[in-house]
Amino acid sequence: MADLKMAPMRRSFTWLPVLLACLVGLEGCLQVVYRVRNGSWLTGRRPYEVEHVVRVDDKRGYAYVPNFRDEGQGLTMDEFGFRISPTQKAPATGADVIVALGDSVPFGHGLRDEETYPFALDALLRDAASPLAVVNAGVQSYNLQQSIERFYRDVLEHYHPVAITLQTANDVALLLTYRAGWTPDTTWAPYRSNVAGILGWSATLHYLVPVLMPVAGMLAAALPGSLFQVPEEAMLANEERLLHELIEVCRAKGTKLVLMPINPFYYQTTRRERNAQLSRWEAWRADTMGWERTIERYNDVLVRVAHTAGPAAGVYLFDVRAELDAQDREPLYIDFIHHSAEGNRRVAEGLFTFLEANRIVS
Repeated sequence: MADLKMAPMRRSFTWLPVLLACLVGLEGCLQVVYRVRNGSWLTGRRPYEVEHVVRVDDKRGYAYVPNFRDEGQGLTMDEFGFRISPTQKAPATGADVIVALGDSVPFGHGLRDEETYPFALDALLRDAASPLAVVNAGVQSYNLQQSIERFYRDVLEHYHPVAITLQTANDVALLLTYRAGWTPDTTWAPYRSNVAGILGWSATLHYLVPVLMPVAGMLAAALPGSLFQVPEEAMLANEERLLHELIEVCRAKGTKLVLMPINPFYYQTTRRERNAQLSRWEAWRADTMGWERTIERYNDVLVRVAHTAGPAAGVYLFDVRAELDAQDREPLYIDFIHHSAEGNRRVAEGLFTFLEANRIVS
């Protein structure tokens, strides 16, 4: 009888070494995948740290390293920590400029310096003999508050902004990641150093966690209880408050403010029936896990603020969604939210036309 009771336990011990061997094999394979993709072993670097970032003790949380250059990535920072191409001449201190403010979209995530839309807009202005230069003040993973703080601390210290274009999406990402733990001070700053513990070296977890987090978020949203509630109204109210504060500062300084909605890869304002024809529609749409509603509500706040304040207060809305909906969106993105070089060129052309039409540039 005792032997019968011990039989399941013996079978478990038999399978345990096999399971451990499989996990070790999977880890080894994924470490090789990581090395091929990134040029180093995961154990030899901090996976969520980027070399061109330094911590700062203010609301920004982190900033770019001045004069940083990585020729391999095509990534260059000027003496003030703004992204610039080596082929560009930086505007003189105190010069009139247009500032591209926001997150990794204006920054040009995944692209070289010359493939960002601030660079393309700067080239269009030069070709039109405009005296204005464009400063790329976008910072990867910044939310709205961080972007505005960068304007106060970095831009105003060195330039006279004639106009700002503002585009951020990370408030939505932070809200739907942290959920009930979200506060107005929540940022991605902790991930710009390192994730402590096993996630810092395990390739299995490095690739698995980003897949499981959206699924966990959907399951959590389906469960009752305040722990899983998303404080969406609080986030949107905070967004609106920050925008009104920025508008007042811009009015005092004579700076025009051009708001740009979050603009994911799919058709949004028209031609939505074409979404199913996008080659990676299902795969990319899965990344959002129901984020469309929150993105749309976030954009509704931008539209309302822009229309309420209006050009009389120096506030405009460049609806980049409609701009790209009128075109073939297929080649304009490299992932769910970031433009390809061609996408950035189209954004810059639309933005240039908009700025001219509204006499923000001449």
